[in-house]
Amino acid sequence: MPGAKTITFSLPRDMVKEVEQLAKEEHRTVSELLRETFRQYKARRNFAEIRNTLSDLCQKSYCDAHPNACHSTRSPIGFGCIGCSGRDGEL
Repeated sequence: MPGAKTITFSLPRDMVKEVEQLAKEEHRTVSELLRETFRQYKARRNFAEIRNTLSDLCQKSYCDAHPNACHSTRSPIGFGCIGCSGRDGEL
């Protein structure tokens, strides 16, 4: 692969066997499998960041739209206000 750099890291022996077996089953090299794993990890991490940002915006929007309910109405199980999902207004 042009422009690629070789890196070295360690894995437990049993995990190495699993990685090699999975690569074999998928007809990929170990490098291809690990590159794909890293791409998927980054995508999930980016999705989680977007989800958290949207959740914060939705909670703030609820608090802004329902000022009498937010920060004063406790949830039935006692975990903070309903609009802030238990964060007691920490937006």
